[in-house]
Order: sequence, then structure tokens, then C-alpha cells
Amino acid sequence: MSPDTLENENNWEVFVGRFVSGTLKAEEWTHQAHLAVAAWFVSRYPPIEAGVRIRTGIRHLNVCLGGVNSASRGYHETLTEFWILEVRSHLAEHGAGLESIRLLTQ
Repeated sequence: MSPDTLENENNWEVFVGRFVSGTLKAEEWTHQAHLAVAAWFVSRYPPIEAGVRIRTGIRHLNVCLGGVNSASRGYHETLTEFWILEVRSHLAEHGAGLESIRLLTQ
């Protein structure tokens, strides 16, 4: 994730769009990027839908990057659920503005 990803709402939305389309580069798909993407969905969709979109997107991006999603590699349900809950908690406490998301991704 580049430093300008969270510079403004448009950059954030474009980054999430690249996540959804599977066009992010592997080096962009950092822990901070996971959190920024999760925050975008959690702040815009009801909990179940946000979770589905995040999970589906991660699996899709893994495949687009040449990876696999198996019991031992790729997508990890327990970690994803943990981080979705952490993001929800952060947004509930700090709001969903860009400053809050920057704090979350530090």
C-alpha cells in the first residue's frame, strides 16, 4: 500500500476497487492494506455483507496473485475474522474518517 492510498477518499476507494478487481500487486497487499480494505467495507456495509465481501475479495486476490486458498496456505478464516472484529472495534471507538483509518493502519 502506498502512502497516498489514504490521502483522500478517492484514493482509498480506487485502492479498494483494485482489490476487488484483483489488480493489486503482491507488494501492495501488506498488513496495512488488509486493514484499510477491511475498514472500507466495514464502514460501508452491514456486518454480514462486509464480512462476505472481505472474505470473497481476499480469496479472489490470492488467486489473481498466483496463490492458492487451502487449509495450509492463502486465505485464513480465523485470522480474517479476528481482524474484521478488530477493525469494527476501532471504527466504533474512533470513527470511520481517514484520520482514524490512518491510525488503524500504522
